[in-house]
Amino acid sequence: MITRLVLENFKRYRGRHEIAFREGLNLIQGHNDAGKSSIFHAISYALFNQTPSLGSATYPLVSVGESRMRVTLEFLSPNTGALFRLIRYRSASKSSSSSGFRLQRYDPSAGWLTILSSETGSKERDLRLKLAEILGIDKRLFFNVIYSEQKEFVRLIRGGTDVRRTLDAVLGLSAISAAKKCINEILRDLRNKLQRLVDLKSRVNELKEFEDKFLKEVKKISDDIVNLEREYKKLMGKLNSLEKDKKFVDSLKALLNRVRDLSINLERLDAKLSHANEEFNYLIKPWGSLSALQSTIMKIKEELKEQENEHLNINNEISNLEEKRATILRKVGYIEDTLSIRVKVSKRAKCPTCGQPIDPNTIRREIERLEFERSKLRKELSDLENQRKLFEKKLKELEKVREEKLSILHKYMQNMESIQRQLRLINRIKDEKTRLMDELSKALSKMKDDLRRYANMYLPQASLKLEDIHDVDNIEPLISEIYERIWRDYSSVKAALESTTAKIRSLLSQRNSLINNINDIRERLKRYEKELQGLERIEQAIEDLKTVEECFTKLESELRGKILRIIASKTYFWYKQLVSDPIYVSVEIDPDTYELKAQPLGFPEPQPVKGFSGGGHETIFALAFRLALAEMTGFGGFLMFDEPTDATDSANRDAIIEALYKASRKFRQILLITHHGIGREVSAHVVHVSFDKGKNSSRIEIIGP
Repeated sequence: MITRLVLENFKRYRGRHEIAFREGLNLIQGHNDAGKSSIFHAISYALFNQTPSLGSATYPLVSVGESRMRVTLEFLSPNTGALFRLIRYRSASKSSSSSGFRLQRYDPSAGWLTILSSETGSKERDLRLKLAEILGIDKRLFFNVIYSEQKEFVRLIRGGTDVRRTLDAVLGLSAISAAKKCINEILRDLRNKLQRLVDLKSRVNELKEFEDKFLKEVKKISDDIVNLEREYKKLMGKLNSLEKDKKFVDSLKALLNRVRDLSINLERLDAKLSHANEEFNYLIKPWGSLSALQSTIMKIKEELKEQENEHLNINNEISNLEEKRATILRKVGYIEDTLSIRVKVSKRAKCPTCGQPIDPNTIRREIERLEFERSKLRKELSDLENQRKLFEKKLKELEKVREEKLSILHKYMQNMESIQRQLRLINRIKDEKTRLMDELSKALSKMKDDLRRYANMYLPQASLKLEDIHDVDNIEPLISEIYERIWRDYSSVKAALESTTAKIRSLLSQRNSLINNINDIRERLKRYEKELQGLERIEQAIEDLKTVEECFTKLESELRGKILRIIASKTYFWYKQLVSDPIYVSVEIDPDTYELKAQPLGFPEPQPVKGFSGGGHETIFALAFRLALAEMTGFGGFLMFDEPTDATDSANRDAIIEALYKASRKFRQILLITHHGIGREVSAHVVHVSFDKGKNSSRIEIIGP
């Protein structure tokens, strides 16, 4: 049930306009072109984003001159009784991105809670599925049963292909037609498959002949491959042996190069040793021997030690003098302080401390005594200073001699280090020479032994000459000759191996190709034979499907007839409720065209309703048919009729209003657009619509309690 509708800049409703609907019959009245039908357009726009007249082109719904519009629809779910609010809005722009929606549910404790919103990514399809869940209707049911548009009432009762297709979908009969269509498609596919299976029989025989032929070729190629693989293994064994010999000869070459390097290194070591000996003799020549140099160094070190002892004694003497000097300086300081006090006192008659009279002679004698002691101490200080200078002079002389000896010692020590370093170098050279000579001897012995063995294999005539070879340069030609023999054999075997490998690869490729063909043939045979095994099942399935199709046809005919009879019965029931004086005795629906027919009084058979013109009976039958459809589909939330009383006479018009008032109890809510003043006597809730020319806008007024 719809409870509230708010229009903002929708069509001729400029600004904000709110309509409250109630349960039962709600009359929407007003003059022509006042904006009554726009209310139904707003409801269809809010629910399905389209209107009957404009379809999905909704931008013209924005009031002329305004930039945006919004429609708010509040309704109760017929299933749960929950209150919902649907807000849909858009701008005057043609762009689809300028529109949006928001679906909310009312929670008594939390208020309005958003369920879906285009602003959070929800799509139009999501909204329609949710509305179908809440209201139990879809777009087809809404526009063909719930919402009866002005001047479109009679469309459904006039029949036709489109009407039949629409009503079959609304009534659920299209499912049977869809099932029959699927059965026909399956039958067509099965017949095509049956013909294909007949063609497969001859194809299977051809494939079996190809399989036998390919198997014989595979066996022949496999035998050839086995023989080539034996030859390949022999060649690989010989090639591996030659590779080992080649690597060994390479090692002989490396050993020969090593012998040469050792010989060169020995020559270099001899030259280096000779030079080291010459350098040693040059360094030792001034001393004659290393022991003489060591004795001289020891003597200088002893002299330096004696000087250090003497230097230490002098420093001790200087320290003693410094102590004596410090003692005398303290005494001199005391005497000078005392003299200063006595001189100040001598100039006064009384002592400033005790106040006793002062004897000038006594003071004078004490001053003279103190001055004499000070002079004596200063003389001692002068003597101490002279002694200190003598000691310091002697220290400088000792330091000078010490520096000279240290310089000589440093020079001799450097000579000693150079001589010892040279001796170590000579010993290292001798050790290295001994090591290289041992390595050279072992290398020559090994090289001759290895060369003798390979010479017996590849150069038998050269084996006797090896005993007489002592020069390394004579060995190299023999190694080169052996290597050339091995390389020629290696190249020949490798070429034969590559040729054999190429033949094996070619045969393997041919065999694999044949095997792939055989596998493909076998796979196809397996698949074909499996299909052929189902030949009888397909024939039986075709017969069974024909029976099912006949059953579906019979079921569809019986179900359609039964449903149409029920709808016709309900239509006649509502017809009698809608007219003041029924003049038709029965109603039926043509099962082929879905055209509504009624039998007038005195007529032997029903006549097409579209031929009735008096009293608006075609419109009355159309309204009765809509009510019957609504009752048949089981939707009882709300119905919307746009001027169903148009073209009816006054007697029938009053009967229609009275019948719809009673029907609103069954369908809970009916929204009815009528001409101004019609039906107010039976409705407690009237919405009056008028057009305000001054504001250039439609206007809403609620009449009633």
